[in-house]
Amino acid sequence: MKITKHILTIGLSDKDTKHQIYTTKQATQKVEQILQSYADGWTIYQTNGGYKHMDGVFIKEKSLRVELEFIDKKRVLQIIDKIKSKECLNQESVIYAIQKLNSNLI
Repeated sequence: MKITKHILTIGLSDKDTKHQIYTTKQATQKVEQILQSYADGWTIYQTNGGYKHMDGVFIKEKSLRVELEFIDKKRVLQIIDKIKSKECLNQESVIYAIQKLNSNLI
């Protein structure tokens, strides 16, 4: 079956302070609460990464990687908006990648 995998990479540093405000466990719980409202299932894991900020400063941060299948793009965009909000992780952006796969539930 041809499906779409939606992959979100969510940095855990607050967009205003540039520091991680919530522990990784707390951030994971916040994201999982949102996922439960919009998705029927997901895979989430912790990663480490880095990027050059618009002001030229290189930032290393912990991140969450979320993989979603069997969900439409509209719901994924709703999830991203909730995660980015001040009420959740206060993010400037979330990396959103899409993969086309042949996949089956067996």
